[in-house]
Amino acid sequence: MAIEGMQRIANEEGDFVGDPIDSQAELFRLQLITREFPPAGAHIAMAGRASNGAHYFCKNDTTGIPARMREALYSKFITHLGIPTPEFAAVEDEGTGETYFGSKRHQSTADDIERKRFLRTERRDEFNCHLPFPKKMLSQLYAVDLFIGNVDRSASNIILHREGLHSRRLCPIDFTLAKLGETPAEIFPVESTETVQVGRLLRKVHGFCDVSALEMVDHISVIPPEVFMGFFRDIPQDWIDVREREALNELWYGQGRHDRLQRLRVGLKDGRLL
Repeated sequence: MAIEGMQRIANEEGDFVGDPIDSQAELFRLQLITREFPPAGAHIAMAGRASNGAHYFCKNDTTGIPARMREALYSKFITHLGIPTPEFAAVEDEGTGETYFGSKRHQSTADDIERKRFLRTERRDEFNCHLPFPKKMLSQLYAVDLFIGNVDRSASNIILHREGLHSRRLCPIDFTLAKLGETPAEIFPVESTETVQVGRLLRKVHGFCDVSALEMVDHISVIPPEVFMGFFRDIPQDWIDVREREALNELWYGQGRHDRLQRLRVGLKDGRLL
């Protein structure tokens, strides 16, 4: 079945409705049962099956980046904004006591082929206009990635996530290189980054909805600081980079967030960030 026929999160206009994927409110812990070589991915430590029987791609902080914190924080953030992500959990290795950020996956070559075909195939209606889905969703995602300073939105970081036998969703993953906490308000991912290059390619195929992108900016602007900082509450303490959390706290409670959002609005409207 084609992906666009199974988008329960999008109404016929392409706007998100209701809850996306049911990511848990708490980052509960699972035990790692099997350990496998990781798939391609610079920040993936291993893959494995957890005590709940599901398969997870696991990340740690061995590269010196607070990957676990960023993955948990921005997965919660983007889900709050209505963009679906796979379920996630803290996955613990009983042998070493180390915990990983685990992103639930369904490994399937067929799904990967379908994802690539969908992202690469232009779809238009009888009036030769791009279809609302995935145009609006990708436009919203691009705005979020620019806001959080994510420089690594490659096409492989938008996955096809299966739910049961007949339902699939396009979900963004990988927020390890989201640098909001260490990025000045006026700096956004530059042209040479994956985020900008891949965004440009996807716009050629699926179009761009500036209204949806700007609505997402407005959505971010009204999130209370205590809600955003509350996303840290269920993240394991040993994952948290205190310095980065303090920088995010200052940005969200101060003027920095509003300055960044205003620059983002201007850049999307005049095309400098496209």
